[in-house]
Amino acid sequence: MLEKNIPAIRAHIERKINKEFGDWLVEIRTLGQVAIGQASAGRQREEELRIRQRQAEEQSRLSVRDTVYALEEDDDGYFTGNDGNDAVTVELRMLL
Repeated sequence: MLEKNIPAIRAHIERKINKEFGDWLVEIRTLGQVAIGQASAGRQREEELRIRQRQAEEQSRLSVRDTVYALEEDDDGYFTGNDGNDAVTVELRMLL
């Protein structure tokens, strides 16, 4: 009696194993796609950050080039900024 059921039991086991293996492959594929998406998003964020940093550095370099600083000595021996504002007065004294 048991010998008659062996082919049916074997077919049932094969179907069950094939289904579980297929489900496992789908899960692995899904995890791989998620990992690829996260890595891609991370690379994109890093690239955007590098672009913003480059733009900020370039803007900083351009603003430094456009600004000229100078001290001018007035008649009393004081130095003022190049706009003539006395609020930026600096007195130079000799240190001993």
